[in-house]
Amino acid sequence: NNASTVIPIQILPNCVILVRHVNGRLGNYLFMFASAYGLSRIHGCSLYIGDRFKKTLNEVFKLNLTNEISKENVQLLQEEHIVSRFSECDFDARLMRPEAIQYFELHGYWQAYGYFSRYMDEIRVVLSFKQSIVTMARPFINSLLTKPLDANNNTSFESVKEHIKTTSAVTWVGIHIRRGDFRQYQETRAGRTVSAIEFFDKAIAYFTKRHKNGALFIVASDDKSYCRKIFRNRPQIIVTPDTFTRGVDLAVLSLCTDMIASSGTFSWWAAALAGGIVVHDEQYPRRNSSLEALCPRSLYYPPWFLFL
Repeated sequence: NNASTVIPIQILPNCVILVRHVNGRLGNYLFMFASAYGLSRIHGCSLYIGDRFKKTLNEVFKLNLTNEISKENVQLLQEEHIVSRFSECDFDARLMRPEAIQYFELHGYWQAYGYFSRYMDEIRVVLSFKQSIVTMARPFINSLLTKPLDANNNTSFESVKEHIKTTSAVTWVGIHIRRGDFRQYQETRAGRTVSAIEFFDKAIAYFTKRHKNGALFIVASDDKSYCRKIFRNRPQIIVTPDTFTRGVDLAVLSLCTDMIASSGTFSWWAAALAGGIVVHDEQYPRRNSSLEALCPRSLYYPPWFLFL
């Protein structure tokens, strides 16, 4: 009887979103991850994150994924069955239709918020900052609080954020200032602008007026000495320590209630992870630049970003 000799085979997943390669730094990784996650949720697919990609995210986050698929299972897929798509910032509504995707790999940048905006609350939970990142930020956070965090080292990011909200007399507002590489000729020519000090002054004035109880502004940047210089003699504006990595800076900005975002994907993600009111520099990217053509504002900026 043949029925008794059936060999169990590993079941092929019926739908997988893959992300294995990425260009750029942490902000680019987060856009790629979020777009892949959004598509996997829309279509009820498994999600596969390549080793190198995952290693970068794991330096900063503890990923709380429920739909992740193993490398062993992905290796059962025939590469020729995987459809690959390169995207900068374009949003293809056809990908949102039922059964539009079976085995699908993202390449490029995928910086259109439409692929994941409805899952943003979930993404904040999935991208939970690692304990080691929170621990590195603790002394700095405590220096800004009248009621310091408990001595317990296992304080989660979420409970630290709650503690700040409930015990701080003032509202924390993050500021991200990208300067470094955006001052280089080829970056400026493409439309990657460095925000003017006037923008930050206007945004600080906006939040100072908005928060009647007072606001504390926390600045993270790739040029902290410049920030200390321009904000000196302003005790309500604090720059994060030089020892902080990009991951710790991102965590501290995400602990803030609201966000002043300037230019680049790191700013975008600090704003999105903080989850409050966002004021962004309207000069980025520069109007009529090649970057704006590649990355139209209406697809890159969600409607809840405010502009000054």
